[in-house]
Amino acid sequence: MSETVDMPLASAKSRRYSSRHPIVRVLLSLFVCAAGLVVFAPGASAHAVLIDTSPSAGQSVTSSPSSVSLTFNDDITVESNAIRLFDVKGRLLDIGTTQVDPSNAKKVFATVPTLNNGTYVVAWRATSPDSHPVNGAFTFAIGTSIVGADARSLVAKLVDDNCSTAVGSILAIARWVIYLAVSISLGGLALAMICWREGLTNRRFRRGMTIASVVAALASLVSIAAQGAYAAAQPMGSLVDSSLWGDVMSTRFGQAALVRVIGMALVAVAVRTWTSEKSRSAVLIGGVGAVATIVSLAVSNHGMTGRWPAVAIVADIVHLAAMVVWVGGLVALFRWVIRDLPTELALGVVQRFSTSALIAVGLLTASGVVQSIRQVGGPTALTTTTYGQILMVKVGIVIVAVGMAWVSRGLIRHWSAAHTTLSGRVLQPVGAAVLEERPLSASNPDIPPELVESETRRALRRSIGIEVLLVFAVLIASTLLSNTIPAIEAVALPFRQTVVGVSGFAEVTVEPARAGLTALHVTVTNTDGSVPDIGAITVSIRLAERELGPLDVPMERFESVSNHFQSLNANFPFPGTWEMTVVARIGQSEDKEFVLSVPVR
Repeated sequence: MSETVDMPLASAKSRRYSSRHPIVRVLLSLFVCAAGLVVFAPGASAHAVLIDTSPSAGQSVTSSPSSVSLTFNDDITVESNAIRLFDVKGRLLDIGTTQVDPSNAKKVFATVPTLNNGTYVVAWRATSPDSHPVNGAFTFAIGTSIVGADARSLVAKLVDDNCSTAVGSILAIARWVIYLAVSISLGGLALAMICWREGLTNRRFRRGMTIASVVAALASLVSIAAQGAYAAAQPMGSLVDSSLWGDVMSTRFGQAALVRVIGMALVAVAVRTWTSEKSRSAVLIGGVGAVATIVSLAVSNHGMTGRWPAVAIVADIVHLAAMVVWVGGLVALFRWVIRDLPTELALGVVQRFSTSALIAVGLLTASGVVQSIRQVGGPTALTTTTYGQILMVKVGIVIVAVGMAWVSRGLIRHWSAAHTTLSGRVLQPVGAAVLEERPLSASNPDIPPELVESETRRALRRSIGIEVLLVFAVLIASTLLSNTIPAIEAVALPFRQTVVGVSGFAEVTVEPARAGLTALHVTVTNTDGSVPDIGAITVSIRLAERELGPLDVPMERFESVSNHFQSLNANFPFPGTWEMTVVARIGQSEDKEFVLSVPVR
């Protein structure tokens, strides 16, 4: 202990400055966060789900249909060529533009000309209300005895016509940068308004807030370009395609991004024009920009979808506002306040922010509980869906961050005591950061209070620095949640997959894809898309992780359709990824076999 107490002040300063590399640490943190988004973002789930088609997948109709229609579980946005029709040889046919059904916003259709007997492939693409694209393909036939080309490669190509992984990563990183930059900008503005009114007269602080606002605006523009390419499944080069930008600007995502750009511009103007502690015009401009920015974030994600939309949008706005106050305030404390300000001023700011942060975390928790009830539903969905699992990780990180906040509050009290104790008794450092009260001894009458204060300031900055890194991770989890289907929707959605095998196609639907009794539908077609005369279909399921199965699922013919079988009492006893084997028996000796994985929640 005496070794720590007797350390010369110059030595303490030398150690402090030699260990400071803030730019390197920040860049490293940003790199780690971006790498996490690149790894996890491409696997995020789409949100709107196709629940019905006309003609049905694999169906054989006796005459040419007048249109092709698709019905989804939610309202969707489509482009004019969202539905494309190919013949079995891969030639794109001329059909009408894709339109939303006036009587049902969840249904889209395109008129088709009179078609000859044969097999046709429908490819489709749409955008969910929360900006996530979905796509797929299926076949149907006209007539009963059809011989055509092998359509397997065409269907496989169209089914796998997914969005670019690189573009998806750019979009995810842009979203995370938006969250971070908006938090720093608006959180810093809130800190100045509530805890440090003279802060915006500080040139370095103003410059930091301005940079954060500009970065948020630029990242919003990048997100518009990336969303256009992502929704259209185009490569990186299409980021500069202005026609795709126009498509995005007609959606809620694009309009919200534009409002965010304007909001961040207003905040930057407010920060740069702040001339005194009572700049009313700057306060008004900054307040309008902040509100516009928060609302734009709320309406561009899950806030406008699902149940209780009115409650959801209010909870989302409160959640985002509380988040920026907490996150931005922590960054400002770490970067500017604790390191640079005189002790009395820094202590006042830190103590006032400590109270504000406590309120913000309370609002964050309350609004988060409301959103969890709305978007998760029950405890089973927490463990069986991607959304629930990410949410639990986020909550865990927040709990650790709040724990670090309590450590910081204790250090604030010690710092205040150390600053006011200038005679008689002094707080001395013990170990790395813990302080205890000790009398001045005769052998050490000249213990400088500055040393005690310096050690405490460094310990507090370290503690808040850990909080900052933790909230960076919280923002990653928030970004991933915004790119993942809510748990309450996931457990109720059907599983639908086109399986391309060596002897044809199988359309498999499990509705809903959750543990227990459910409905299973299987439709099998030949390689050329024609309809085989199937005698029977057998289905077996196996859950390898529990060493369960194979279990047989009794199937029966659906009405009089020769290639469509169903089971209304298919039983998946446990959640997990089940391996399903489908065997269609044709005649006495021919079998068509398909194997697929079915995620059950």
